[in-house]
Amino acid sequence: MRYRRPMPDERKGPPLSLVVEGWRRGTHSYALVNQHQLLALATVPELAICHQDLAPPDDAPGAHSLFDGTAESTLRSIPAPDPHTVHDVAYRIAAPFDLEPAVRARRTCIFLTSEHRYVPTSLMARGEPFAKAVARTDTHIVTPSRWSRDGLLLAGADPDRVTVIPHGVDCGTFRPSTEDEREAWRRTNGVPSESLTFLHVGAMTGNKGVQDLVRAFAIIAQLLPGARLVLKGNDALYDSRRRLERLLDAFLDEASRQRVLPRLTYVGGRLTNREMQALYGAADVYVSPYSAEGFNLPVLEAVACGLPVVVTKGGPTDDFVPEGSGLFVASRLVAAAEGLGEHLDPDFPALVDAMGRAALDPAVRTKARAVGPVHAETIHSWDAVAGAMVDLFRKLS
Repeated sequence: MRYRRPMPDERKGPPLSLVVEGWRRGTHSYALVNQHQLLALATVPELAICHQDLAPPDDAPGAHSLFDGTAESTLRSIPAPDPHTVHDVAYRIAAPFDLEPAVRARRTCIFLTSEHRYVPTSLMARGEPFAKAVARTDTHIVTPSRWSRDGLLLAGADPDRVTVIPHGVDCGTFRPSTEDEREAWRRTNGVPSESLTFLHVGAMTGNKGVQDLVRAFAIIAQLLPGARLVLKGNDALYDSRRRLERLLDAFLDEASRQRVLPRLTYVGGRLTNREMQALYGAADVYVSPYSAEGFNLPVLEAVACGLPVVVTKGGPTDDFVPEGSGLFVASRLVAAAEGLGEHLDPDFPALVDAMGRAALDPAVRTKARAVGPVHAETIHSWDAVAGAMVDLFRKLS
């Protein structure tokens, strides 16, 4: 875990009282982001931070932490709020989305993403349409990408009350694997050392583009019979294995199934951050042909681990994938049915071509390994995220 504690002369003013309301455990993306943000914010001397725990959707009694012992101890040491204290800022990061001002804070921020460029009322905590809740409150919104910000504005948000703060990546954990580490993972998981291996991490929901990925891999497997595909789902939270089985049945004909299934490795269990790094490190190419995302943190983790990433062009990953790491798949913007937002439609032949180039050209993989980790550590640290958050909180208070 690599979080830098600022020096005393870096203080920007008197201590700021912050209460975070969110998920301090679990594997939901909001829980993971919250835990990383807390670890970085806990090192900022100008903050007096406390945490109001909300029950995560995938909480399992006795489930092991995703973080190492030191980080986990830091997370657990952040105190609960004093019920008599009025804080400068409350920062809420959980779902459903609740824009109601915090009772014991002068200003309230909420973390919110708009994957499909609208906010369904079903995701609002009080059943109130998003535009009405925004108009009724002065809550400030933090969102991680320009794509998501544009969606929130389309949904009725005030542009002066939406701030883009991208996610970060822990480059002390998410780094390129050594050859020995790569081979160890492959031996344990039955992936031949010589196989060109594609990886995707996600819920196996339709917006992740897995249906296009498996169709494209069926074509790639004809060109590279030794190729392998590794899919990492989240069975506890999203029932990912069953979702994947339905996608395979719906989108692959029998000949394609015969090519894909013997070459497919599925991982659905809970992995620690270090186990996730080992998973990225065992792959050769990361693929995410998504149609809608709020940010897509696994792509940034893959970049930090030195993988070339095949990603949809036009979405949130445009904000953080460097030219030397990304193979961008052209897409078109499509209006959803009944005016319920918009999504991207990646070009399927372009996806197959990008996967083929990443597989067949070793220079693509060499360049990504050189460019990605440096880019991630230089620009996308969680310390930088914490700094942007503190700047915003001071401005609001």
